[in-house]
Amino acid sequence: MKKLIATLFIFSFLAVGSALAQETVSVELEMDETITAESLGVSDQNLLPDNPFYFLKNIGRGIQNFFAFSEEKKLELRERFSNEKLIEVKNLIEKGADQETVVTAIKNYQGELTNMQDMATKVEESNGTTTSGTIDTSKTVNKFLDNFVQKQALQQRLIQKLETQVSENALIQIREAKGRQIENFGEVMTKLEAKNTEKIQERLERNLQEIQGSELKDIKGLEILDALYENVSAEAKEAISNIQAKTFNKLQEVMQSLPEAGEKLQNYIENSTGDKETQLDILNTLKDTPEIKDTILDSRQQIMNQIQERVTEMNTCSGIAKPASTFCTNGRVNIKKDANGCITSFECFIPDTSSSVNGGGVNINNSGAVKGNQ
Repeated sequence: MKKLIATLFIFSFLAVGSALAQETVSVELEMDETITAESLGVSDQNLLPDNPFYFLKNIGRGIQNFFAFSEEKKLELRERFSNEKLIEVKNLIEKGADQETVVTAIKNYQGELTNMQDMATKVEESNGTTTSGTIDTSKTVNKFLDNFVQKQALQQRLIQKLETQVSENALIQIREAKGRQIENFGEVMTKLEAKNTEKIQERLERNLQEIQGSELKDIKGLEILDALYENVSAEAKEAISNIQAKTFNKLQEVMQSLPEAGEKLQNYIENSTGDKETQLDILNTLKDTPEIKDTILDSRQQIMNQIQERVTEMNTCSGIAKPASTFCTNGRVNIKKDANGCITSFECFIPDTSSSVNGGGVNINNSGAVKGNQ
């Protein structure tokens, strides 16, 4: 009887410990994925597009815009309106509004992104130049850009979350809005920074770090940077690459010092609503961190499954064989797709450590066949 009681006590203790660990991870993920009206610097939106009096709200916005006499103030208003309209989308989805209304609200939000970009062009044109010929960014624009970077990063996180909450009818529209938002983020920022690599890097790096979040928030930052990289000028790409390298180093330091780092990272990544391909890249980069290597290999398997499911859902792609759990334990997983965006194979790049040539190695597909030298 004593042995039975002791055994039950041990199992109960382990179960409670496991539940507490899960709760801790859930809190961390909730910290980084819960975006509210307050987070975006606006009041909660109660008058929504499904209300017959919503037109009065838009009239009020038009009046505010009319009496904002400078381009900078109009730009600030447009940015605020975009935050409000995204919260309107969120509130409609949460209250279970019909999908036609949700789609209309998403289009309203996208229209505000266009308005903001148009106004940013006017601000760019109206700014004076210094004797060196570069844009003389005003204090107002500097303040706007600091707020803009933080709020746009949070907008992208919120859209990623909403993407998992809408029905099929609204899914295409919300995904279009996600792409349009990150494109707008990159274009407005580079216009107002006059494509100045140093300014872009300093502002992005500083403001992404200032966003409140958990000790794993750099994962979200890397997702934003990866998406931005595809939507900015060549000058800005250099800045973003520099920030990515610094952020990866910082995240690796966190993993080395964080208690139960492997379990926390595994739960965070696998349950996150973010971009799965970027998350796979993060796991590839962190793979050789001794403290978390075993759990990272498990997480990579789960993320590859999630990527395949999402691509199949989005493009009606035919499935391919999923890699075995032992696939690419010593290499970097790369995803190959065809012109339609369907996955054709998971390939494993194994660096050639015996060669003095940087980047040497072989590519192996998920059946183990060598695909060619790099």
